[in-house]
Amino acid sequence: MKGREGLNMPTISLCMIVKNEEKTLSRALESVVNYVDELIIVDTGSTDKTKEIAEKFGAKVFDYTWNHDFSKARQYAKDQATCEWILQLDADEYFEEKEIQKLKAELERTYKMGVTFKIQNIINSIGQSLIHQSCRVYRNIPEITYKFRIHEQIAYQDQTLEDLAHADLTVLHTGYDSETTKEKNKRQRNLRILKEELKQKPNDSFMNFNIANEYFALRDYQRALTHYKKAYKTGKQKVYASRAIGRIIQVLIELKQYQEAHAVINEAKGVYYGYTDIYYFEGELLE
Repeated sequence: MKGREGLNMPTISLCMIVKNEEKTLSRALESVVNYVDELIIVDTGSTDKTKEIAEKFGAKVFDYTWNHDFSKARQYAKDQATCEWILQLDADEYFEEKEIQKLKAELERTYKMGVTFKIQNIINSIGQSLIHQSCRVYRNIPEITYKFRIHEQIAYQDQTLEDLAHADLTVLHTGYDSETTKEKNKRQRNLRILKEELKQKPNDSFMNFNIANEYFALRDYQRALTHYKKAYKTGKQKVYASRAIGRIIQVLIELKQYQEAHAVINEAKGVYYGYTDIYYFEGELLE
C-alpha cells in the first residue's frame, strides 16, 4: 500500500464486506493495494480462505455477525477506517490499473463530499454488460452514513448524498454474470430483504425500483411492471428515473402491451430526449 506521497496527497481506506469470496478477493485487492493506504475487510462468516487471503495483502480483518442488513455492515466497516476518504468495493469488483491510477488525482482536486464512477456490470460469459453510475468514494466524516438494508445508499445526515463529483473511472463488476448469480442465489436473497424493507416503506421509490429489477431479472414481468410504475410515480426527479421508465417500456413490450408502450415512449421522449434506449425500444415496436 502506498503511503502519503506529498503534503496534500489524500489518503484512502478501502472498505469491503465479504463472505466466502476466495474466488475473487485476490483480484479485487491486487487491483487497489498499491493505490490505497489501508485495507479494511469485514468478514460476515466465511468458511473458506477469504480471511487468509485478505491478511496476505496486509488487510485489517474484522469479524461481524451478519444480520441481513448491508447498510449496518457497511457502516461497521467505515467505522474501522482511519483515512480521509473511503473507497467502497465488493470482492467481485476490481479496477484495471489504468483506471485506479487516476483515483488520487481525482480526489486531490475535488471539493465535493463524494465521487461517482461508472460500474460496468458483466452479465454473461461473452462480455455483455450494463453500465451505471454509483458513488463509491466519499469523505470519512461522521455525518456520512449508510441507509437501506440492501442496495444500500451513502447518506449525508440521513439524506441521500448529492454533493458529488463525477470521475472518468470505471469499476468492473462480475457478480451478476449468470453463473455467479446461480451459485449465490442472489436474486432470491435480494427479494427477501427488499420485501422486508418495503413493509416499512411501501411507497419508497428507490426500494420499488430495486425490487422491480429483481423481478425483471427473474422474468416476472407483471410484478416488475407494478414496482417500476410505483418507483417512477414517486421518484421522477431521482437519478434512476430514466432507467425506470426505460424498463417500463421494455416490460410492456415483453407483455405485448404495445399500445401502452407507445404511449410511454411518447411521454418519455418529451422528458428524456437524450436517453437513447427509448428510441431503441421505439424501433423495436416499429419493426
